[in-house]
Amino acid sequence: MRQKITSFSYAITGVKTAFATQPNVRIHIVIAIIVSVLGYSLGLSTEELIEIILLVGLVLVAEMINTAIEFACNAITTEIHPEIKKAKDVAAGSVLVVSILAIIIGAVIFIPKILSIFN
Repeated sequence: MRQKITSFSYAITGVKTAFATQPNVRIHIVIAIIVSVLGYSLGLSTEELIEIILLVGLVLVAEMINTAIEFACNAITTEIHPEIKKAKDVAAGSVLVVSILAIIIGAVIFIPKILSIFN
Protein backbone atom coordinates (compact mmCIF):
# COMPACT_ATOMS: atom_id res chain seq x y z
CA MET A 1 0.00 0.00 0.00
CA ARG A 2 2.84 2.38 0.86
CA GLN A 3 4.30 1.84 -2.62
CA LYS A 4 0.97 2.83 -4.22
CA ILE A 5 0.83 6.01 -2.15
CA THR A 6 4.43 6.83 -3.10
CA SER A 7 3.64 6.30 -6.80
CA PHE A 8 0.60 8.55 -6.49
CA SER A 9 2.71 11.27 -4.85
CA TYR A 10 5.17 11.09 -7.77
CA ALA A 11 2.27 11.63 -10.16
CA ILE A 12 1.05 14.65 -8.17
CA THR A 13 4.60 16.03 -8.22
CA GLY A 14 4.62 15.59 -12.01
CA VAL A 15 1.42 17.59 -12.39
CA LYS A 16 2.80 20.31 -10.11
CA THR A 17 6.08 20.38 -12.06
CA ALA A 18 4.27 20.72 -15.38
CA PHE A 19 2.11 23.53 -14.01
CA ALA A 20 5.04 25.33 -12.37
CA THR A 21 7.50 25.09 -15.26
CA GLN A 22 5.40 25.18 -18.41
CA PRO A 23 3.61 28.37 -19.44
CA ASN A 24 1.60 26.44 -22.05
CA VAL A 25 0.10 24.21 -19.36
CA ARG A 26 -1.08 27.30 -17.51
CA ILE A 27 -2.47 28.76 -20.75
CA HIS A 28 -4.37 25.53 -21.45
CA ILE A 29 -5.84 25.59 -17.94
CA VAL A 30 -7.00 29.20 -18.35
CA ILE A 31 -8.59 28.31 -21.70
CA ALA A 32 -10.22 25.26 -20.07
CA ILE A 33 -11.77 27.48 -17.39
CA ILE A 34 -13.05 29.95 -19.99
CA VAL A 35 -14.50 27.16 -22.15
CA SER A 36 -16.11 25.53 -19.11
CA VAL A 37 -17.77 28.77 -18.00
CA LEU A 38 -18.90 29.49 -21.57
CA GLY A 39 -20.24 25.94 -21.93
CA TYR A 40 -22.16 26.17 -18.68
CA SER A 41 -23.52 29.61 -19.64
CA LEU A 42 -24.69 28.36 -23.04
CA GLY A 43 -26.39 25.36 -21.47
CA LEU A 44 -24.40 22.61 -23.16
CA SER A 45 -25.85 19.13 -22.84
CA THR A 46 -24.22 16.56 -20.57
CA GLU A 47 -22.75 14.82 -23.61
CA GLU A 48 -21.31 18.07 -24.94
CA LEU A 49 -19.81 18.92 -21.55
CA ILE A 50 -18.25 15.44 -21.38
CA GLU A 51 -16.75 15.97 -24.84
CA ILE A 52 -15.30 19.31 -23.75
CA ILE A 53 -13.88 17.80 -20.54
CA LEU A 54 -12.30 14.94 -22.52
CA LEU A 55 -10.77 17.37 -25.01
CA VAL A 56 -9.36 19.56 -22.25
CA GLY A 57 -7.89 16.48 -20.59
CA LEU A 58 -6.43 15.25 -23.87
CA VAL A 59 -4.73 18.58 -24.57
CA LEU A 60 -3.28 18.70 -21.05
CA VAL A 61 -2.05 15.10 -21.29
CA ALA A 62 -0.40 15.82 -24.66
CA GLU A 63 1.25 18.92 -23.21
CA MET A 64 2.53 16.97 -20.20
CA ILE A 65 3.91 14.14 -22.38
CA ASN A 66 5.62 16.79 -24.52
CA THR A 67 7.09 18.29 -21.36
CA ALA A 68 8.32 14.88 -20.16
CA ILE A 69 10.02 14.25 -23.51
CA GLU A 70 11.66 17.67 -23.39
CA PHE A 71 12.95 17.07 -19.84
CA ALA A 72 14.29 13.63 -20.79
CA CYS A 73 15.98 14.93 -23.93
CA ASN A 74 17.51 17.87 -22.07
CA ALA A 75 18.88 15.47 -19.46
CA ILE A 76 20.64 13.49 -22.18
CA THR A 77 22.41 16.46 -23.75
CA THR A 78 22.24 20.23 -23.88
CA GLU A 79 23.88 20.21 -27.30
CA ILE A 80 21.80 20.33 -30.45
CA HIS A 81 21.38 16.79 -31.73
CA PRO A 82 19.33 16.07 -34.87
CA GLU A 83 17.52 13.01 -33.46
CA ILE A 84 16.68 14.77 -30.19
CA LYS A 85 15.39 17.74 -32.19
CA LYS A 86 13.14 15.34 -34.12
CA ALA A 87 11.83 13.82 -30.88
CA LYS A 88 11.07 17.25 -29.44
CA ASP A 89 9.48 18.45 -32.68
CA VAL A 90 7.24 15.38 -32.95
CA ALA A 91 6.19 15.72 -29.31
CA ALA A 92 5.37 19.40 -29.83
CA GLY A 93 3.54 18.46 -33.04
CA SER A 94 1.33 16.06 -31.08
CA VAL A 95 0.21 18.95 -28.88
CA LEU A 96 -0.52 21.00 -31.98
CA VAL A 97 -2.58 18.20 -33.57
CA VAL A 98 -4.68 17.57 -30.46
CA SER A 99 -5.15 21.33 -29.94
CA ILE A 100 -6.42 21.75 -33.50
CA LEU A 101 -8.74 18.79 -32.97
CA ALA A 102 -10.04 20.42 -29.78
CA ILE A 103 -10.63 23.72 -31.60
CA ILE A 104 -12.53 22.01 -34.42
CA ILE A 105 -14.73 19.97 -32.09
CA GLY A 106 -15.20 23.00 -29.85
CA ALA A 107 -16.33 25.02 -32.85
CA VAL A 108 -18.80 22.30 -33.87
CA ILE A 109 -20.25 22.40 -30.35
CA PHE A 110 -20.12 26.12 -29.62
CA ILE A 111 -20.87 27.87 -32.93
CA PRO A 112 -24.48 26.64 -33.23
CA LYS A 113 -25.13 27.58 -29.58
CA ILE A 114 -23.70 31.05 -30.07
CA LEU A 115 -25.56 31.58 -33.36
CA SER A 116 -28.84 30.54 -31.75
CA ILE A 117 -28.49 33.45 -29.33
CA PHE A 118 -28.52 35.89 -32.25
CA ASN A 119 -31.42 34.22 -34.09
